[in-house]
Amino acid sequence: MNMFRRIPIYIIFSFLLSSPQLLILYPDVDLSNNTDKLNASDVETVYYLFVDGFRQYSKSDIIEQDERHICQSKECAMAVGDMYNADEVVTSTIRVLGTKIIFTGMIFDGDGD
Repeated sequence: MNMFRRIPIYIIFSFLLSSPQLLILYPDVDLSNNTDKLNASDVETVYYLFVDGFRQYSKSDIIEQDERHICQSKECAMAVGDMYNADEVVTSTIRVLGTKIIFTGMIFDGDGD
């Protein structure tokens, strides 16, 4: 009988201790002008390194996705996050500025903050 009393406690603690679900969207990139400095293969590599960094240094569970979602607005990112029941959504952009490649990223929580 004692074991049956412990089962609900384990279930409650498993919900309390579960990691937040993190969705990392594919970077927004304009490859039309600077394909000699940045190509689709480079973008794919940057994306995988970015995801790998979150896997290594974040306590969140990364949501695996089959599609490549690209969002240029917070509203779009939040809508895609809702589709995957994500607690947080990461968006990023890659831009070429002269000889430099600029990478920026933002993390939104479930409220869009």
